[in-house]
Amino acid sequence: MFTNQMKMYELSITDPRYKYTKNNIFKNKNNDVKIVATTNFEIGQEIKTLCGQTAIIKPEDIKEGINDFSIMRSLKNGRDLLFLGPAAYVNQIDPEYKMGPSGRIDVVCKNH
Repeated sequence: MFTNQMKMYELSITDPRYKYTKNNIFKNKNNDVKIVATTNFEIGQEIKTLCGQTAIIKPEDIKEGINDFSIMRSLKNGRDLLFLGPAAYVNQIDPEYKMGPSGRIDVVCKNH
């Protein structure tokens, strides 16, 4: 999993269409990061360099307000999952999003 994460981040930091910046809207202001577009994207355009994957996290390992910012719930088995990778830093992900069987999540642009 670590090797996959490294590849995802290497691709994402070299993509000039967006950048990582400090995010000040959450409680933990020291470590918050967000991704901001540096160019316009077409609606429905896939951004393959913004991707992620999930890992099972035990309920006792979740600390409210500390590390609960990237938690997803599996619709299949009800387990809590930690969302990892560059896509975890994208705000306004559709809460109704369903991850496909490949286990990979790619960001798709949507008009809000």
